[in-house]
Amino acid sequence: MVEFEINKIGNCSGHKGSVFALIKGLNAGSFYSSGEDGLIVEWSVNEPDLGKPIAQMKNSVYSLLCWTEKSYLVVAQNFSGLHFIDLKSNQEIHAISIPDVRFFDLIETNDFFLLADSDGRIHLINKSDLSLVKTKRFSDKSARSISILESKKEAVVGFSDNFLRLISLPDLNEKSSIEGHQNSIFSTLVIEEDIYSVARDAKIKKWVLEAEEFTEENSVPAHLFAINKIIYIAKKKLIVSCSMDKSIKIWQLPDLKLLKVINKAKNAAHGTSINTLLWLEDEQMLISGGDDKNISIWKLFSNS
Repeated sequence: MVEFEINKIGNCSGHKGSVFALIKGLNAGSFYSSGEDGLIVEWSVNEPDLGKPIAQMKNSVYSLLCWTEKSYLVVAQNFSGLHFIDLKSNQEIHAISIPDVRFFDLIETNDFFLLADSDGRIHLINKSDLSLVKTKRFSDKSARSISILESKKEAVVGFSDNFLRLISLPDLNEKSSIEGHQNSIFSTLVIEEDIYSVARDAKIKKWVLEAEEFTEENSVPAHLFAINKIIYIAKKKLIVSCSMDKSIKIWQLPDLKLLKVINKAKNAAHGTSINTLLWLEDEQMLISGGDDKNISIWKLFSNS
């Protein structure tokens, strides 16, 4: 069993709405945030009181990506599309118009960006020329979370119709699907060949692919209310979840044993829904953002 302590060491304030997006920055200890107010801010764990505004988008932002190879920030602005910001000049250098929808997830592979939207579509963008290669609709409900099986050139996508779908890349063909939860699937995670999903039904589920069909291996009633996000701490083989129930929970793999609960009563955590998480490996720090407009910084002290 992993033994550790986790202490709150900082708080970042300045957003005027819920925080939905956190991503690692270009520099050590830096990260970016955005959310309901459309403001994009760069923070440092060493100076959490000194946020640096990068851009003010016209609409809310649920998903960001730091394209480290180019030193670009890729912003999925709701009801607008993708915006590429050069972090050296803080100037927008390119945009792809995809109007009238919200964007719930944005990830990159070696060759492409993948974008999930509220019309149940996945968009494929070529990284070489920033062109929109293909768009395909899989459901009449939102596509919420994308995870990549790099070895198989496949994506696992969670939807608000309660289904997990296995989608081949780059052709975006659906290979299999399963109604994995009782409500909307909000976050997915791929660890080697294992797949994890969380949903509004407050469960964490573990899946394996057998002949490219989903098989459920474990299901844990993990929180009181909807689970918004799960992330992986690879070196310690831990999963971290955050929820509308105002708590963060840390789970041991592979058995999904609960190791730690972080909440307001015990740890001065968020007093509202916690929407997103980020792990900074070099600093051994966990970052959380919520509906209280705040970002909390947690230091993990491990004995193993």
